Amino acid sequence: MNKEQIIEYFSLFSNHESDGLECIFSEEGKEEVFERLKNIDSQHLSKVQLNQLLIISGLTGISFSFFKYYWLTKPDKHPYQVEKLDDFEEEFIGKEEITSLQHLRWGLRRIYTDALLYYGNITNGFNHLNTKNEKDLIKFFESRRFKTETIISRGQALDF
Repeated sequence: MNKEQIIEYFSLFSNHESDGLECIFSEEGKEEVFERLKNIDSQHLSKVQLNQLLIISGLTGISFSFFKYYWLTKPDKHPYQVEKLDDFEEEFIGKEEITSLQHLRWGLRRIYTDALLYYGNITNGFNHLNTKNEKDLIKFFESRRFKTETIISRGQALDF
């Protein structure tokens, strides 16, 4: 894909007027970002490289745990089933790097969903979550789940 196609592919996640995460794939995004993403299928994107793209875009870097949580795992105790989001492919799970633009977009979709649900906007959510370790990410999201085990143990509800 060329720059224009990448911008279009990530248009749902872009806002050229933002100085947060939404700017990285917009028309205002850095050329280095688009040049690197053109080759993602043959040269997978590591956490270190993603951090470099974030930093040259004026954003903060991410922890390895954040990278792993959002792009390489399917957490059992997340408040929603992350595999139900668009772009998910089972083959993403267990990888060590982001393997495609679709893979990158699935992780972004998860970040945007969580940021909007729990922080009200993408920048605040990203900045609050991106440095957490694995234990803290799991604890944070586990505490926001409905405890379905407790609901089930209460017994059958009346049918109306």
